[in-house]
Amino acid sequence: MRDMPMAVAHGEKDELEKQLKDVDRQIESLLDRIVDATSAPVVSAYEARIEKLERQKFVLAERVETIVPPKGRLEDCIELALNFLANPWNIYKNGKFKLRQTVLRLIFSEPLEYGHNGVCGTPVLSFPFKYLA
Repeated sequence: MRDMPMAVAHGEKDELEKQLKDVDRQIESLLDRIVDATSAPVVSAYEARIEKLERQKFVLAERVETIVPPKGRLEDCIELALNFLANPWNIYKNGKFKLRQTVLRLIFSEPLEYGHNGVCGTPVLSFPFKYLA
């Protein structure tokens, strides 16, 4: 059951590859017709159709590449997330300013509030850190 979405993605990829081959055949057919054509308007119509098919081919090729996620990607994301949850201080301490801001946004669900005397109030932690506490 867990592999069902992956099977659907592979099926869609196969269908897109068939469409890509069909577009290639259409382009080849139009190129053969251009060679035999003698009328300038007919040649320009064939060229316009080939250009449209080339754009369609580009879109299909891009979709074929992105429809199935690379193997191992989920495990890599989970490992990164668990490393962050295990010790966010290391990332905060060693990171640049933008990374520090991101860490703070991930840890606290609301911005930190400071009183008039400069003391930080009670922070509101995000769900994972509430759960881990």
